[in-house]
Amino acid sequence: MLAASITPDGRDDRVASWSKVVASLSWLQVRAHFMLYRDWADRLHGRTMNLGTDLGRQQAQIDLDLTEFLPVLTTGADIEQASALHNAIAGLQVRGLIEWFLMGSKAVDLTQELATSPYLDTLVRPSIQGLELYG
Repeated sequence: MLAASITPDGRDDRVASWSKVVASLSWLQVRAHFMLYRDWADRLHGRTMNLGTDLGRQQAQIDLDLTEFLPVLTTGADIEQASALHNAIAGLQVRGLIEWFLMGSKAVDLTQELATSPYLDTLVRPSIQGLELYG
């Protein structure tokens, strides 16, 4: 990150603070952040909206398909998916890298629901800080 952010005059040190943020994240949080914002980039490409406003970020909100998201998030790790989800999503929200998430009542018994429902009322909205880090 530091090498990629060098400016001709060498005075722009904004990435130094982002390096500290990334260093404070678990590997699950880093992977989840990239997966979410990559998905937002694909979904929003070519659309005209202002993500700097609450309305714009509300329009970008996604209903996360956990049957697709969790297996990719935990690829290569022997980790329980419900705890991985909590670490990743709640951790991003606490650090301001997603604006908020909402898990509905269907997501209470994650193990049982994964077998029966592709959508678990897990809504996720991007944050300005998360957008900046992804950028």
